[in-house]
Amino acid sequence: MNWGIRITILYVVFVVMILTMVYMASSQKVELVSDDYYKQELAFQQQIDRSDAASRLLEQPTVIPGVNNVEIQFPSAIPSDSVSGKILFLRPSDASLDREFPIKANASLMEIPNGKFSKGLYQVKMNWTINEKKYYNEYSIYIP
Repeated sequence: MNWGIRITILYVVFVVMILTMVYMASSQKVELVSDDYYKQELAFQQQIDRSDAASRLLEQPTVIPGVNNVEIQFPSAIPSDSVSGKILFLRPSDASLDREFPIKANASLMEIPNGKFSKGLYQVKMNWTINEKKYYNEYSIYIP
């Protein structure tokens, strides 16, 4: 086999490898964090203000994933009947597994059964209000 045939074989193998990589890359599923992220970007300053207000609280809400449920504990100094809002559980790997829950009016402790989730990593985004004062917290948790 002369050197011309070897170069041709090398070139063909290289082209096949590149085409295989292009096919694999184009068949990957791409998940956006949000479909309306442009609209959310316009309201981002409000989210920064809510996050800043939450950081000034003496006690932060906690999100604790357990074996049977996910517990959300709000600060004990806050009257439990004045808490409202929503909690988003966003699954970075699959948007179809995202979940949203309203915060109940008596939510000093909120429990969400693990049966509503798939096992894996979630971003928890809490938009909550106490007596018309808005707060925002964000956590990463792993649900077993």
